[in-house]
Amino acid sequence: MGENVQYFKEKLTLEIGEVASNQVLQTASEVFEFSPKEGEHKRVLGLLYGLVQSGKTNIINMTTAIAIDNSFKLSIVLTDRNNTLQTQTFGRSEDALITPYIQKISEIDDADKELLETYIDTDGLVIISKKDPSDLAKLDKILSLLTDASNIPTLIIDDEADAIGLNTKQRNEDVEHSISVVNEALVKLREFFTSHLMLQVTATPQAIILQNDIEGGFHPEFVVLSKAGEGYVGIDEFFSEVNSKKYIRNVEFEEVQGLKEVVDENESMLPDGLLSSLNTFILAGAIKILEEPDAPNNQFTYLSHISHSQDVHQTLKNMIKIYIKNLILALKSPKDHHIRASILQGLSNAYEDLVKTCPDIPEFPKVLEAANKNITSHSVLVVNSSQNGARDLTFNKKFNFVIGGNRLNRGITLPRLLVTYYGRFTRRPQVDTLFQHARMCGYRSKDLNVTRIFIPEELAAIFETISDHDRRQRELIESGEFRSILYLDHDVIKPTRPNVIPKTVGIYKPGKSTFPKIPEFHKSEIEHTTIYIDSKLHVLPWRQVISVDVSLISDILSKIQVISSGSWNAKVICSYLNTYYSEHNPNKQVNLIITEGNFGLATSRGSQSLGSVLSPITQALVDSSDKSIPLVVLTKNPGTKSEWDDTPFWIPWFRFPENESHVLFNFENF
Repeated sequence: MGENVQYFKEKLTLEIGEVASNQVLQTASEVFEFSPKEGEHKRVLGLLYGLVQSGKTNIINMTTAIAIDNSFKLSIVLTDRNNTLQTQTFGRSEDALITPYIQKISEIDDADKELLETYIDTDGLVIISKKDPSDLAKLDKILSLLTDASNIPTLIIDDEADAIGLNTKQRNEDVEHSISVVNEALVKLREFFTSHLMLQVTATPQAIILQNDIEGGFHPEFVVLSKAGEGYVGIDEFFSEVNSKKYIRNVEFEEVQGLKEVVDENESMLPDGLLSSLNTFILAGAIKILEEPDAPNNQFTYLSHISHSQDVHQTLKNMIKIYIKNLILALKSPKDHHIRASILQGLSNAYEDLVKTCPDIPEFPKVLEAANKNITSHSVLVVNSSQNGARDLTFNKKFNFVIGGNRLNRGITLPRLLVTYYGRFTRRPQVDTLFQHARMCGYRSKDLNVTRIFIPEELAAIFETISDHDRRQRELIESGEFRSILYLDHDVIKPTRPNVIPKTVGIYKPGKSTFPKIPEFHKSEIEHTTIYIDSKLHVLPWRQVISVDVSLISDILSKIQVISSGSWNAKVICSYLNTYYSEHNPNKQVNLIITEGNFGLATSRGSQSLGSVLSPITQALVDSSDKSIPLVVLTKNPGTKSEWDDTPFWIPWFRFPENESHVLFNFENF
């Protein structure tokens, strides 16, 4: 164990325990196993598929420690364009690593050349750069000044790789303008080094999974799953049919929309859901203080995230400050405050709700007393890009009320987040964007009994869809199946923003069918295949719906060759059947119809593709088959039409089951 690894491992053990620190080291070691070996000129691109707020930064820093201890003396950490995130990354790197010189690229000058080269030769150098054109241009300039820098074994960490850095112009028809500025800079950075490991890091890799698998592209060669440590609470804990009643509290859609239109004179009129969320937070914090009065981390967070509008943020800040003022007056001047009764009733209602998941809490008067004693220690922070937005996110008060929008999307850690009031509606919801809003995830198990999420049921349903999607994708990768495929309810939510999806991405919809435009029919190519398929099917009944094992269908479909595929992709279909479908249907049975048909290419389509491959009789059988089960039709064509080669061949047809996920895939990668 090298000096940096030992130092960080001991530090982590004190912070998160032996088991969790061992897990971090194991994951980081697994990542570094893919790095180029000593003297090997190789560029490697991989993905660390994390969980939201699961400690990915610890894995990043441990991987950096391993790299520096193993002669990868240069590490470059690429961050979001958010200054707060870059500062957070810089601070955590300094805390984690003992030997290297760590500096932001913005703080490095040409005059530092000798110093930088000395650290590369000795203790190691870590450069932290935002993924913006100015930082990346300066990074390129500094690297070009260093002696023989291109031959330095280098670790490149691309944090939040799906958010910034992918090519946002790859759908452009104009080839000369088909690469975005930041993506071009990252391509140049990768090409600069002859030997490097570049690690994409994100909890939302939907866009990355769909990238083209080409040399110099951004589709990873390997994926390492970040495992949750003890005490981690994921999105599935909140948004599942079993648990949602424990932690989710419905807020009317009209209430959230109304908050976006509040005028100044109505700021003192808090709607029911918002008021209930604030009351719940006050009592939840007080309960936790009573549990551990002297705990050093008794700083709790409330999050309001309903809009990107800075005007709405200011309105919410004003409303919350009015609420806090009235609360303090009611608690500290009880006889004189005119709405004390209504405030106490609201707090009492919140207490009764918390008892449902925290039955052993102290009596209401004692909780009220704790709230009274500690409410003076509070802050109301607006986190946005406005001039008055909070820059230094330090949470040193006991009750921290945070209001924000886009700056809260990624990477920002909110300590001991007890209550979330969420309402970010969009016409085109995206998995990666909404999942990154899930700030309630993290190592919060000790606070789970008083955690609440106030959210419209329409949005809660979308988060449940996201949770299901993420679980299934991780299961597939864990089983060793990593392809350019996403399984997603595309009618409810999109995978990512359209401008980073390659033009080569297609989609199979539930209940829809597909077959090849022109199957392979030349005798020299298909004679043996036909004999093989005949041998597999000869004992099965024809012209009826039968149930067969997935393995038989996968075997046959993988053997059938095509000349022009159209929407047909046997590898995607077989992958779907062998992984996604089989894992959720233990009997692994699909329906099959074996039939025959003597038809040629469709003249209505210029004889460039098959027309219908289902006869009326076969269509009737198809219609009778259970639509919740995948259906395969295998039609044997005698090959006697003039366009064929006078040799029998098989034509496949496949229908995806209804009420299942869409299958999104990059067909270039198959």
